[in-house]
Amino acid sequence: MPLALGQAAAAIRTQRLSYRTLLERIKSMPMDRLLLTSPGDHYPDGAAQAVLLALRTVEDADPLARTLTGVVMVLSAAGTFRTILHAYAEHEGNGGGVTCADIDATIGRMVEASLLTFTLDGDAVLMHRFTQRVLRDRARRTGTLDEPTLLAAQLVAACRPTRADMWDRRAVVKHLILQTDALWALAVPESATPTTREILGLRIWGDHALWTIGDALLVLERAPQVIAGCRRLLGDDCEDTNQARYGLALAYGALGRHDEATEMNQNIVDWYTAHRGPDHPMTLNHRNTLGNNYLESGRDFGDPARLQAAIALHEETYARYKRAPRPDDALALRSAVNLARAYREGGRIREAVSLAEQLLHDSERAVRRGEESALRLGRPTLWARAVLAQAYAADENVVAAMPLIEQTISESSAEYGAHHPYTWDYRLQRAAILQQAGRPSIAITEIQNAVAYFAEIQGEYNASTRQALVQLADTCREEGRLPEAMEAYERALASCTHTLGTDNPITLHVAGHLTELRNRHGSRPTRRVRRLLGHRGSA
Repeated sequence: MPLALGQAAAAIRTQRLSYRTLLERIKSMPMDRLLLTSPGDHYPDGAAQAVLLALRTVEDADPLARTLTGVVMVLSAAGTFRTILHAYAEHEGNGGGVTCADIDATIGRMVEASLLTFTLDGDAVLMHRFTQRVLRDRARRTGTLDEPTLLAAQLVAACRPTRADMWDRRAVVKHLILQTDALWALAVPESATPTTREILGLRIWGDHALWTIGDALLVLERAPQVIAGCRRLLGDDCEDTNQARYGLALAYGALGRHDEATEMNQNIVDWYTAHRGPDHPMTLNHRNTLGNNYLESGRDFGDPARLQAAIALHEETYARYKRAPRPDDALALRSAVNLARAYREGGRIREAVSLAEQLLHDSERAVRRGEESALRLGRPTLWARAVLAQAYAADENVVAAMPLIEQTISESSAEYGAHHPYTWDYRLQRAAILQQAGRPSIAITEIQNAVAYFAEIQGEYNASTRQALVQLADTCREEGRLPEAMEAYERALASCTHTLGTDNPITLHVAGHLTELRNRHGSRPTRRVRRLLGHRGSA
């Protein structure tokens, strides 16, 4: 009722109406023809009529208000970024005659009519839940709900950041996912229509985007529902369904659930091979991911057979890229970098060094020449330089490795920012080289800083935090700093049991080292450790 009174007051003020005239207009609103009613779920007719009168008043003065109201009413009641509404200025449906200034002016009129309010910072607008409900009921009654839902989905899609910008704009990513979930809940789709397909595409993008910004745990919660929606509406044998599965596979891999990631990505590779061919760019991209599943699981699980499988996969994928009639230079370079990583992890150090040297030379030459493809080589060039530094370090050539990793950190800071996760990953690589160079104290301080950063930004149970903790614990253990090592292993063990369970090889690795250290240190396991290990409480 306070909302309805506010809207009525706005109508009186802007139209110079008497109270009696306003009441007459409210009473004349055809509620029975405009709104749906549900037994036992009525709202006051007078309040609903005040909402509809306020909307009619604004729409009569400004036809754009109907479009914007339709968008906001189907989005989240938690608020809508104004940039989503501004996207309508570039939407093909507006005929090219609507500008962002027009949109802001209409928003202002809707705020004056109490149909919208601004957030404190002015970056978003809010529509009261009651107003949303009344307007949605009207749209359902008149059969016009699908049109604004589709438009809202298209505007949300238009606001998606590029992958390179996602970390800096992760608040935008989370907001767009919030809006996508609101649209999906409103649509309750039973068939594959243009609207449901648009929203499904946004949901798939959302899982991939969450993985990109390091929120794999949230992907685990969302992805099964997204996959189920794709299977129900599109079927199993559909590219969108496989892309939904890919989002879950990425999250599995990021968290260290490598067996599940490998199985799922193998099925995706098989699907693309059968439907697009073995040399299609999408097939090769997924083969790259599958090769990394084997590479990372071989490293994390200490399994040489998986490392050899990774080498074989990356060798074949890189060969296919080179044979392509019009190869994508950036993707081919990424494939080669992955192969060099696999050589290094698999103990084939000289091959890793040779390939990484050639890759860095080729990518830097492309950048110097200003070739068109060089515009997309920034990140792979960083990868090539970092993997060469690691290869030199594995070959015990620390003198050559150190300036390379320093340059990588400097360029990553310039391109992504000093506190971007990519830059921190390179700093962790530098810490490993520093330890190898006989400077463990500096290395440990660097790793401690990385642990603090990842824990603050991404959470204690994030995979990046856990990996940094394990590196810290391993480094302290090797340097004889046992109390610090045990503390780091305990934190890593808590993360492992939370995200991986007690039987994952990574959990067993951490628990084994912690047990060994406590035996050497002559201390009993803490109550927390006994609780984490459960039936392995003897640790």
